[in-house]
Amino acid sequence: MSSEQPTPDVSLVERHASAPVRLLSRLTGARPSELPLVLTAIVCAFCLFCGYSLAKPLRDAVSAGHEKEWVASLLTGTLVAMLGASVIVGVLVSRLSWRRFVLLAHAVWVLGAIGLAVWFKLHTSESAKALDSTFFIAVSVFNLLSLSIFWSTVTDIFSADRAKAVFPAIGIGLTAGNIAGSWTVSTYGKQIDASTLVFASAGLLALSGVCAAFMLRSLPTHAGKAHRTPGGSITDAIEGLRLALTSNYLGRLAF
Repeated sequence: MSSEQPTPDVSLVERHASAPVRLLSRLTGARPSELPLVLTAIVCAFCLFCGYSLAKPLRDAVSAGHEKEWVASLLTGTLVAMLGASVIVGVLVSRLSWRRFVLLAHAVWVLGAIGLAVWFKLHTSESAKALDSTFFIAVSVFNLLSLSIFWSTVTDIFSADRAKAVFPAIGIGLTAGNIAGSWTVSTYGKQIDASTLVFASAGLLALSGVCAAFMLRSLPTHAGKAHRTPGGSITDAIEGLRLALTSNYLGRLAF
């Protein structure tokens, strides 16, 4: 006699789900059993991109307030920082489990945002340019890493078949976060100082970290514990860099 436990009938579970659960399932493309995870992923995506959208207008204002030569050198510094961050991420993911790496990344983002918010609050005219440079580069690098880490995580959690069903709803969470952050800045930007905006961004990033911790509980054991080996050759890296520099679309995503 087989000792395997019977697999629950998905259609039976769906039929016995409550009306609100069935409605949410239709709206998100998730099965009732997947709803907590999918809704958490949507909230995580919303908080992640809303936090970025609060900081992005401030970053753009920083670059607009300086001469062209300084902005050009800042973009060069951003490129170098992105390449350096990519190397550091490659080393970390090869030595840490994905769970630990994702939680570490969120902790770094939150602490970094808090540190920048405090700097905005206490900075003097002598340190203004250094603060502007650091903030511009930090926000740009965060934009590069945060989305790639987020999508890598949800790709590990959902199978290819289920990803086709639930990823559109998760993508809407990103879009809604972008709209909410941009609307907040455009509506209240003149009433809120830079420090408060960055503190709010840190709070959203902390909430996204809590959501990520919940999501990581559903990560397959082999994916959550495995150390990942960075792939790709130098040729691949050069080609990716060329595309980022020559494509308006990729350039906007990167910078």
